[in-house]
Amino acid sequence: MEKTWDVLFIVDSGIGNALEALYAFEHCRRAGAEAALFLGEISRSFQDYLRSCYGPERVLPGLEGVHCRDLVHSFTHTAPLPASLRFERYFYVQPDALSTRQLSETDLSLHLAQALFPGPEPRDVLEGLREDYSDRARALAPEGKLMLYAGSTAENAVKRWPHFAELERAVGPEKVFFVGGRSDYDFRHSHAYGPLVARLAPQPLLNRQRFWRLAKGLGLTRPHAHFPGLPQKPNAYYDLFSWPELVALARRCRGFVGNDGGLAHLAGAAGARGLVLFGPSSLHKNRPRNPRLRPIALGLPCSPCQFGAGGVSVAKYFINCPYQVRCMSGISAQDVLLELEKTLR
Repeated sequence: MEKTWDVLFIVDSGIGNALEALYAFEHCRRAGAEAALFLGEISRSFQDYLRSCYGPERVLPGLEGVHCRDLVHSFTHTAPLPASLRFERYFYVQPDALSTRQLSETDLSLHLAQALFPGPEPRDVLEGLREDYSDRARALAPEGKLMLYAGSTAENAVKRWPHFAELERAVGPEKVFFVGGRSDYDFRHSHAYGPLVARLAPQPLLNRQRFWRLAKGLGLTRPHAHFPGLPQKPNAYYDLFSWPELVALARRCRGFVGNDGGLAHLAGAAGARGLVLFGPSSLHKNRPRNPRLRPIALGLPCSPCQFGAGGVSVAKYFINCPYQVRCMSGISAQDVLLELEKTLR
């Protein structure tokens, strides 16, 4: 007889989205519900990690023939649901500019889970994340250092803060370490329009990737958040640590500073304290549930362009900002140091 799950969560798009849904998933399990999770095209290595945390039978490899009573479907999963998927009740979660003014993406799913399965108060961190404080992780002596996430996926380069080098100099290279993956130091798409182009060209033209490529080829764009030689730095650890090791480092580091991205969500879910930098992406939608990992943003009228604020809709695989990403460049290293001091105190 095939198993019927009490609730199935379907989410896609990125590691951050998966971690946000995991809060609702964990709540359902604590409330005694049989919960399962399907993560679509999210990184295979991360899915394998979650299977090691929650059991291979609960993080599903596919949806064919799956039965559930309640289906919680995230808007980020756009692939058609298979006809063989059976459910009794269907819930569609769509974090947008209006709904996330009230609740973050994490809390939208979490409140729904609480309504379906009343239980204990939800946690601020994920309890099921497995860690590995290995010898190579321990060798970093993370307790006295800041863990820095200077990247974001290459297609979302607009989310990168350009002043990590200044932060490193202010704190001292021996007191920080950089983490990330191969995509985090891919700078192909990390070029913004120069002021002259932005003044002369209308926004519909700036929104065209073909125009951006032409401007880049003519030298009319400027690098945004480029860090030449970042992977070769003696305090940079890219494509080295496993997911369990990153969780162990986030739990033990003195503080975390990173852009809005998968590793920032992982750090928050693991219990790290520190700062996440927001500009193009919505602070209201993506803010960490962990109150010790605080958001920092300028709150400009054009932010967040994730929801088309200020007449600009953020693009992937190129930067179409007419303001040279001032929402990120305008946050100085001194601003971050001051906020970090308050948080770590």
